[in-house]
Amino acid sequence: MKAQLFRLDRETIDSVPEASGVLQLLNDQQAVIFIAGVSNMRQALVDQLRGNQAATFFQTEETYMYTMRESELLRIFLRRHGHLPEGNALPDDLFD
Repeated sequence: MKAQLFRLDRETIDSVPEASGVLQLLNDQQAVIFIAGVSNMRQALVDQLRGNQAATFFQTEETYMYTMRESELLRIFLRRHGHLPEGNALPDDLFD
C-alpha cells in the first residue's frame, strides 16, 4: 500500500503529529528528494518548509524506531535507484 502524499504547506503541516517518525520529501514531480528519521515530525516539516525550496510534497510514517526505519528506507531507495536521494547525498569531497 502506498503512503498518502500531502502538499508541503503550513496548513497541512499543522495536522501532522508532534511525534517521532520518518518523513519523505518529494519534488513537484513526486520524486523522493529527502528521507529523515526525526523525533518531532511536525517541527522537522516546518524547518523543511523554511529551508527546502525543492520540496513540494511529503509523506510521514509515525514510529518510535525512526532511525532504524530511516536506514531501511534509505537502503531501499539506494537499491532501486543506485544513489541516495539528493537531500541525503554525501558531498563528493567528504573523505578527501
